[in-house]
Amino acid sequence: MCGMCVGALVALTAHEPCFGRVFNVGSDEPITIMQLAERVVGVLHSSSAIRTVPYEQAYEAGFEDLRVRQPDTSRLQAAIGFAREFDLDETIRDLATSLGSGTKDSGS
Repeated sequence: MCGMCVGALVALTAHEPCFGRVFNVGSDEPITIMQLAERVVGVLHSSSAIRTVPYEQAYEAGFEDLRVRQPDTSRLQAAIGFAREFDLDETIRDLATSLGSGTKDSGS
C-alpha cells in the first residue's frame, strides 16, 4: 500500500496539469472512524481497547466532522489512471508491519 501511494505521488509530481491541485490517494471505501478502529483491532488480532472521546473534548467549538469518510478518488483516476491495488485489510497489515507492530500486540 505505501508503495502504491508513493507511486501515485511520484506520478502526480511528474504530470504538470496536476501541479497545485488536491488529490485523494487511497481507497474510496466508505468507513466511519469507529468502523476503522474496529477493523484495525480485528485485522491485527489486537487486544487494544477502543477509547472514544467526546467531540467537545477533542475539537474546538464549531468543528464539523464527517461521520462517514469516503474519499473521492475519481480526480486521481482521471489524472494518472490510479486504481487502488490493495483492500483496507491489506493496507492495515502493511502499515502495521512497516511500523514494526506485526499482527499481535502486547495488550497496550
